[in-house]
Amino acid sequence: MAEESAIPCIELPEPKTLEVPLPFGGALKSFVDSTKGPPDDCQLVESLMIQIAPMLAGMTCMLKVLKVIGALKNLAEGDPPMTNPQKVAQLIQAMADLAPCFLMTTPAGIAPLIAAILRLIIAYINCFLEAFESVYNFKAGIDLNSATGNPVLLASLNCAENNADVSMRGMMESLQAAQPILDLVGMLGGIAGLQLQTPSLAEISGEQDPMEGVRRLRDAIDQLQMAVEALPV
Repeated sequence: MAEESAIPCIELPEPKTLEVPLPFGGALKSFVDSTKGPPDDCQLVESLMIQIAPMLAGMTCMLKVLKVIGALKNLAEGDPPMTNPQKVAQLIQAMADLAPCFLMTTPAGIAPLIAAILRLIIAYINCFLEAFESVYNFKAGIDLNSATGNPVLLASLNCAENNADVSMRGMMESLQAAQPILDLVGMLGGIAGLQLQTPSLAEISGEQDPMEGVRRLRDAIDQLQMAVEALPV
């Protein structure tokens, strides 16, 4: 009888992320669809490209502020300083362009944006929980004892179990990508005088007990939902 050949184990790569530093602090981090397994480099790059376009659009007001500062500098350095009619006109125009941006510093102006972002994060966490629990239940269903006396089957089950662990670690690490968004939402709310209580996804992602992490994520969803309902929208 021919010897049983071992079933090759295709090991999943360890999770990794890419990031783009932002000029005013923080960084954009790659998002991936955790339901499709470990991402390749192209998927990581694509997820960042999708984030960069709206990020640059969101810098519009900041660039207008810099334009006003630049016009002030030119006016102060004018000849004569602070009275050059052409440079005064440039400053007035730059300030007029900036005026619509002041609406975002009021609760009425910023609350709809914050509410929409928080709803997206809630949906993201719900998707995450569904995928994570699916992998967790798959791992829980692996019965190594059933492979007693069958080294080929045991190797296959060990491979599946290890890959499940890698997948869950990757999912937990991907959860951290939403933390900078939550931090920015809290900062925006503070500018407009809104007191927002948001959970620390970065802390939850480091939870050693997977099911404790799931419980805390469900609490985080409730906390975020209460924050949305408290907004003046």
